Amino acid sequence: MAYRSFHEIIDTDIDRKEFLQYLGVLLLLVTGISGIAQSLAPTPRPRKLSGEQTAGYGNSPYGN
Repeated sequence: MAYRSFHEIIDTDIDRKEFLQYLGVLLLLVTGISGIAQSLAPTPRPRKLSGEQTAGYGNSPYGN
């Protein structure tokens, strides 16, 4: 039977490698794969508002 009780799982001896694998899977389940992907993706640069003043040639045809 594939179902095991909580106490059977807790009483099972595992080595460090297995523990880290289970911990990694648990971390993925808790945070979600999409949350990890969003944290690794670059953040977009904020765009300037049309009325925002900038130094230099920022608001002219020669600016950014």
